[in-house]
Amino acid sequence: MSITAERKQEVIKDYATAHGDTGSPEVQVAILSERIRNLTEHLKTHKKDFHSRRGLLMMVGLEDTWTLAAPCIALSNALKEGGHAADVVVYPEATHQWDNPASTGGRQISMGPGRGMTFVRYDPDTARDSVTRAVAHFQATL
Repeated sequence: MSITAERKQEVIKDYATAHGDTGSPEVQVAILSERIRNLTEHLKTHKKDFHSRRGLLMMVGLEDTWTLAAPCIALSNALKEGGHAADVVVYPEATHQWDNPASTGGRQISMGPGRGMTFVRYDPDTARDSVTRAVAHFQATL
């Protein structure tokens, strides 16, 4: 069901948009598609493996400059076009760490060496909604 390290490197090489690219939507969709193909084959043989029948749920903040919404939306759309279960929820006012109460009031944080700074802020309404959606997703798919 999973993808071997060797196969993953082949997929990355085939779909990379530039040297060293491992995170573009093209590469991520290709890797997920490979995993989905493997899972589909597994489920053909193991028809009662209900544990493995899950969909993808992504929740992102539109104002998040760390985890950008656009690639998540592109990934979800590509998966749906391929016939796979994928949903993305975009919270228009949400920044990175919208689910982290430690970020109440908002603050600037580093995204890592050479990656700059980003603004993060806890959003209790978004956090509550995301938990409700996540619980519903897991109840439906687990």
